Amino acid sequence: MRNIAVAPRTRRRILAEAAALVAGAAAPALVGERPAQAEYPDRPVKFVVANTPGGPSDIIARIVTAALDQSTGKTFIVENRGGAGGNIGMEYVARSNPDGYTILLATNAFSVNYGLYNQLPYDPYKDFVGVSELATTPNAFVVRAESSAKNVKDVVALARANPEK
Repeated sequence: MRNIAVAPRTRRRILAEAAALVAGAAAPALVGERPAQAEYPDRPVKFVVANTPGGPSDIIARIVTAALDQSTGKTFIVENRGGAGGNIGMEYVARSNPDGYTILLATNAFSVNYGLYNQLPYDPYKDFVGVSELATTPNAFVVRAESSAKNVKDVVALARANPEK
């Protein structure tokens, strides 16, 4: 099993996945079958947030783990490992045992860092596999009101005209 990167997802998708989880968990009981191996998870599952506590990704992780705790009766914990633009937490998950008990809650840094850093302590393409989108966030590109740039095309033209700035 590979390490898991968890990306943001919508509320509709969360509800659909929760329903699938409940249906999958209930199916063996309904047909009278018992699992051949230990039920996953049979020990606490760690959600690693590659940011410091209190930010949006930490809050999402705590909401998700609380819901998983409640719906499964199992233990899901949040561990914050912020620093180096998220690379510390991402490296920690990449180097962890790929058994599904250490899950990365990734932010856009997961996809952006590959282009920002010359070397990463992990390979985002080989060390992780996406599982689900948990949330989305809007982004805005803004300039000061008195700037001559009024759109992205203007900003690019201004940057090309003034490369030293």
